[in-house]
Amino acid sequence: MSIITTIYDLNDVNVTLSKKKFKIPRYACFQQGNKNMIDSRDVFMTMNQSESWFFWSMDKIKDKETNEVIFSRAHCPKEKGSYYTTVIAKLIDKRLILRLKQNHYLINPNVILPTFNSYEKVQAKWVSLGGKLPTM
Repeated sequence: MSIITTIYDLNDVNVTLSKKKFKIPRYACFQQGNKNMIDSRDVFMTMNQSESWFFWSMDKIKDKETNEVIFSRAHCPKEKGSYYTTVIAKLIDKRLILRLKQNHYLINPNVILPTFNSYEKVQAKWVSLGGKLPTM
């Protein structure tokens, strides 16, 4: 990684750069160790229209630090509300989300990254709750 900048007045500039490495998977992959890699685009392409709508709706309102979301039928338009239970179960089966408690979910941090500073903490929570790689 490189930073390109232009400095016009060297008299008043103090620049301090620090490197911090984060153990974050590549955006397009789910990973567990080095052997199992699944391209996220393949998983998303297996989702039907309702699953896709629910998943991305959850993503829009999630807490970016924790990847947790409160999502209920109230967030759905009438025509989607009747599918709520079925679609949530499918997203859980595909390992895209975990249920924390009623209407509270954790989005897989290997699918949708939380902020870089909180990735390792969210990943540890995902694993401690039994979270695994998504299935197709």
